[in-house]
Amino acid sequence: MEELRLEQFWFTLLHHHETRELWHPELEVVFLLQGTGRVYFPDLDTAYTLRERDIFAVNSFEIQDFELDENSAALSFSITLGFIGDVAPELLKYKVNCRSFLYTEERQSTFDVLRRDLARAFQTLN
Repeated sequence: MEELRLEQFWFTLLHHHETRELWHPELEVVFLLQGTGRVYFPDLDTAYTLRERDIFAVNSFEIQDFELDENSAALSFSITLGFIGDVAPELLKYKVNCRSFLYTEERQSTFDVLRRDLARAFQTLN
């Protein structure tokens, strides 16, 4: 697991069979760069199959399990709640609902913006 870390936010490259926390205090956005995988939200008793380009958010202390298949990779972007509170405190009142795999191809344009910006930010910091 490669990590590019600043104090308030960081990127992590995730690969098959690497362990990660099931829950954490940060907001996390995961972007599947290559391959396939699964994400499971026990509180919803729901598992989703992920394909390349899928993107989803994990809210602070939201329990989930994320598994990548062999030869798969994902980019994880984590943001501390302190940083969010400093930049836009009103956002702390809301739960982020971002799950691109629930939408058809025609409705991916909003997620495309997020994918592009995450890739740009990672490239800039890397």
